[in-house]
Amino acid sequence: MSEARGLRWSSVFRPRSMVGVTRNTARLVLLHARWLAISLLWRARALVRGSRVPPGALKPGDGIRGNQCRVLDAMPTLGPVLKIASDDMPTTYVVGLVRGRRLLAEHEHDLRGLTVDLKSLFPGGAVRGMEGEEHRTYRRLLLQALQSVPLESQWANVDAAIGATLESMAATSPVESVNGPTIRAALREATGRIMMGVLFGIDPSHRTFAPMRDAFRRFGPGEPIYELSEPASAAFRELLGHARTLADEIRNDPDSARPSMLYQVVDRDQLDETALGNLVNVFEASHYDTYSLWHWILWYLGREPALRARIRSLPAGSAEATALLHAIVWETLRLNQSESLLRATNRDITFDGFLIPRGHRVRVCLWEYHKDPAIFPDPFRFDPDRFLGRTYSIEEFAPFGLDKKRCIGADMVIQLSARFVERMAREYDWEIVEDGPPYRAVYHWQPSPRFALRATRRTEGPKSR
Repeated sequence: MSEARGLRWSSVFRPRSMVGVTRNTARLVLLHARWLAISLLWRARALVRGSRVPPGALKPGDGIRGNQCRVLDAMPTLGPVLKIASDDMPTTYVVGLVRGRRLLAEHEHDLRGLTVDLKSLFPGGAVRGMEGEEHRTYRRLLLQALQSVPLESQWANVDAAIGATLESMAATSPVESVNGPTIRAALREATGRIMMGVLFGIDPSHRTFAPMRDAFRRFGPGEPIYELSEPASAAFRELLGHARTLADEIRNDPDSARPSMLYQVVDRDQLDETALGNLVNVFEASHYDTYSLWHWILWYLGREPALRARIRSLPAGSAEATALLHAIVWETLRLNQSESLLRATNRDITFDGFLIPRGHRVRVCLWEYHKDPAIFPDPFRFDPDRFLGRTYSIEEFAPFGLDKKRCIGADMVIQLSARFVERMAREYDWEIVEDGPPYRAVYHWQPSPRFALRATRRTEGPKSR
């Protein structure tokens, strides 16, 4: 948000010296000139092609980082296809799941997934950036491997990870509340442990666990990386070495190996360098998105003592309890964490009569459409009951994507998150002691860093499992 404010004319006179004022003025003039040139070139290309430019002005400091409702506010005037200068890139926003799905289908070969280029580390790079048969081959490989891992085989590790994290927050909070950074660090530790088990079949008792965890922290110190640096590359190469060692252990003694995606790929003799690189790469985004979702779950459920009591009133493991737990996760995804699908154009394309030039970014808006009052009445209210007794089509609700790049771990995320919800509701009481407005972090909106909880272990009632 401060970045956006710094690009406005109101910031020109913020410095006290004329040198600073002059520097700010020159910077803003150059930025406005740049965006004007982009706009004029865009209009010229559209004119040649007999198409239009999406409505909206390109200006520095715009975008959604300072206003989560920026696109929703603009739609009544500009319509469901509009352009905004977002993150210093010309971006076309497409709102509506039917419309977004049609865009992705009509221009399947014209749009590429946005991801860090890892081809210098392993052949083919990340699956998200692949196209055509190569994408189909490796996405299918990863999906089959994940579906072949019985989730029941992971529950001991999952429960230990969740239990340790909740206990650590409760141990701190009687003395002082747990704040945002501490909450995220604890959730990151839990989901990191869980994904190490799912991907590689190891837990903290395995000698490779700590070295891999430390290398992952060097690969993505705060969140998944935007650009590949040499330290990140070195960490990734180290991770590849650990993964190869684990693969050799599976080949040498398959009966002793724990179920994992790596085990499945090795067992099917499908482990080449591209598959290995993608197994390593899956870790960072998968556990980041999961602990970010759990952060929002804490934020919503911390405000809902009646809902937590309702969970406790239902028999653990019952169909009614499971449905409610899943509904809470779905509703959290609807309100936050699931935000958009980002693509970049490989060539000039025309969609709904609008030109989107080559090299521009396209954002298919999920968060905005999930606030449609015609589908979700009172759309900004947290109401898990809207997911009980009602099934939404993919053209109404699509938190995990719309096309061939849809998240392969959707079902697992729902089940893991439901487990987390149940443990936190049945075993602990939660009190919000401080809060602030949500803010836009590197990839997603997050609860305020000021958001703080006090947790106490409940002394009555059975545990969830």
